[in-house]
Amino acid sequence: MLYVIRYVFADGIDDARAAARTGHLEYLQAAGTRLKLAGPIDAGHQDTDSEASETPEGSLLIIDADSLTAARLFAQNDPYYKAEIVETLKIKAFKAVIGDWAL
Repeated sequence: MLYVIRYVFADGIDDARAAARTGHLEYLQAAGTRLKLAGPIDAGHQDTDSEASETPEGSLLIIDADSLTAARLFAQNDPYYKAEIVETLKIKAFKAVIGDWAL
């Protein structure tokens, strides 16, 4: 099953995020094909066409996992989460009905 993982970062985490970034990227790459996509969520304003801000407000991941518990463990073992820069962690099951991941 696919799960959407959303991190919302705490304020003032630039240095901690930078320190954990290499480990975070290596961790995500190690997930292989189970990880369908991952990337930052822009902190810019929705009502403008502004360029992406330097510091994102969080991250979005979609992973193929056996259960919600497995998806939660994946998120909690991420170096970003372990560095305590994630203020809010949300995980929801996702059913793709159109596109490459549709079942």
